[in-house]
Amino acid sequence: MATLVPGRLRGRYLGIRNSAANLTNLISIPLLGLAVSAWPGGTIQGYGAVLLLGVVLGLISLGCQRFMKDVNPQEQESRGVRYPQVLF
Repeated sequence: MATLVPGRLRGRYLGIRNSAANLTNLISIPLLGLAVSAWPGGTIQGYGAVLLLGVVLGLISLGCQRFMKDVNPQEQESRGVRYPQVLF
């Protein structure tokens, strides 16, 4: 993260990212709990369906991460590459 996010913006970026993750959890956990309890086949089948959904979404996430390029900060520093400062 230190290579990708400038030091001045790092705290704000991580705070917004954590807030978004917490809001997602706050909304999704009760909704998924309701889906498990209201599943027509019973709670065990509902839990299995929600678990299957999580596994499928996790595999999609891994597939997307495969296309991301990793940045080696030591290599970038040796080349003299500087990332632009973003002003907000």
